[in-house]
Amino acid sequence: ARTAHGHTALYDAIDRSHATCETILLEQNADTTIKDDTGRTPYQLAIAGRHVTGLQTLQKYGITK
Repeated sequence: ARTAHGHTALYDAIDRSHATCETILLEQNADTTIKDDTGRTPYQLAIAGRHVTGLQTLQKYGITK
């Protein structure tokens, strides 16, 4: 499911700095390649929004794009 802006649960978890939710979603193989309406992946959202926790969690799971 996606929000009106094309965000998935992973986007929302990163945007709200919910590390536990991020981890659960990634452990359940959340798709990290889905782009939102602005063309950003969850990783790019973490960088643009300076969401350090989200960025660290993504990197822990090998996500670097």
